[in-house]
Amino acid sequence: IKTLLEESIPEGTDIKVISYDYNRLKEIGKKDSIFQGYEIVGVVGTANPNIEGVEYIALDELVSGNAETKMSKIFIDLDKEKFDEMNNNIIRNFSIRRLIGTLTILDADKVIGHIEECLQQYEILSNSKISNKKKISIFIHVGCLIERLIRRCPIEEYPNKEEFEQCQKIQIELIKKSFSGIEKAYSVKIPISEIGYI
Repeated sequence: IKTLLEESIPEGTDIKVISYDYNRLKEIGKKDSIFQGYEIVGVVGTANPNIEGVEYIALDELVSGNAETKMSKIFIDLDKEKFDEMNNNIIRNFSIRRLIGTLTILDADKVIGHIEECLQQYEILSNSKISNKKKISIFIHVGCLIERLIRRCPIEEYPNKEEFEQCQKIQIELIKKSFSGIEKAYSVKIPISEIGYI
């Protein structure tokens, strides 16, 4: 996300993109030291840390092209020409294919195909429909997850992991069954922490 945002912001603008820990922002908020070192104009991600007075743009809004109004609030100091340039760059850079294409060791088309199969399987097993907004987030997250697992660098921490395992047994089982195709295709095992984020 950081790289694609940096590639989208026009040259000559004084905007720095910083990758930061979600849980830290969620817990500490404006008391975090990053707010002392920088003027934070907005947060972009897959989950809202709910920081009062800081505009949040969900990644799926960028992918779908629905973030223009929020972006205009964040980038209020950009002139129209620079803003339009940045908006066009974001729409180009934040397509699902482009996001998954930034993964270095995977074939984006194959990954998209595998994730589509998993989501279809989940909808059948759970007898539910996943919204487009959630699907976009899952495509991006699972694409990155596969690469992390292949590189043997999974996310191992998940807040209240034991409680999650106890309270969400049915969802965990549905996700395991639905995503077993990815485990087979890439010879990986999805740990509980990663299932939690899915």
